[in-house]
Amino acid sequence: MREAGVKRVPVIGTLRVLLVEDSENDAMLLLRELRRGGYKPLSQRVYTPEDMAEALSAADAGDEPFQVVISDYYMPRFSAPDALGLLRELGYDVPFIVVSGKIGEDAAVEIMKAGANDYLTKENMSRLCPAIGRELRESEVRRERERAEKALGRSEDRFRRLVEQIPAVTYVQEPIDSDTPKAITYMSPQYEEMLGYPAETEILDEEHWLRVLHPDDRERVLAEEQRTDETGEPYRIEYRLIARGGRVVWVRDEATLVKDEDGNSLYWLGVQYDITEQKRTEEEFRKSEERFRATFEQAAVGIVQVGLDGEWLRFNDKFCDIV
Repeated sequence: MREAGVKRVPVIGTLRVLLVEDSENDAMLLLRELRRGGYKPLSQRVYTPEDMAEALSAADAGDEPFQVVISDYYMPRFSAPDALGLLRELGYDVPFIVVSGKIGEDAAVEIMKAGANDYLTKENMSRLCPAIGRELRESEVRRERERAEKALGRSEDRFRRLVEQIPAVTYVQEPIDSDTPKAITYMSPQYEEMLGYPAETEILDEEHWLRVLHPDDRERVLAEEQRTDETGEPYRIEYRLIARGGRVVWVRDEATLVKDEDGNSLYWLGVQYDITEQKRTEEEFRKSEERFRATFEQAAVGIVQVGLDGEWLRFNDKFCDIV
């Protein structure tokens, strides 16, 4: 029979609700209030911890988890704090609303501190549907945030796996105008392979890089760093680092300042390549060229170097004496 004087409201939708309530009459009043608010409640009533755990598990198994838990405060074998603790212990981030008789201000404060989303008295049930609507919206926001964070985490994992496979050191550094200017926030594991120091050393010890920077290169490297910090231009330079054990390692350091769509500096993304072998080859070639030049100039016979097209490229002093 339709209740007299009840104004019809738009149907909001189905609401899967778990009632932690030992009184069947009070449960019926709660469901009536939900219908008044426009919900079509699909409910299950429990009043022991065993029944509550079983109901939550069964709802999950049926792929129809509860959207909200409404709990009385006092029950013979159960209480709202116990129900809330069980809900969170089982890993559910579901709105938990306490609807009870007057329990005293201290108890109300404690249950809210424990993580209940709202508390209202059975004499003021008009607040129930607005409270549920608010908590459902906030719950959806949390779920969207969690999904975004998980997606970001997967993206970061893919990036990390990628950079940790390339034969170079990848690093991320804060810009000069950040709260932690020039701090290294990420250093790939290849750093230890290249220099013998754990990658975390560069992150935790801000002075580490200055200590391992070769003294003869320090002035020009710091000058280039200051210039690119001021201009935002790409940072590209070759210099030497002192590895663990005293070994000298040549690196080519290239970094780009990453900015957001508004032009604000976010971070420097850099790559360091070990070019020690390249430098050694260049040095050996230079020495070989010097030996050849000395032999060429000091030879006791005249020597002339001719190109493939027959053009004379160079000749020594002895050749000049001959001609």
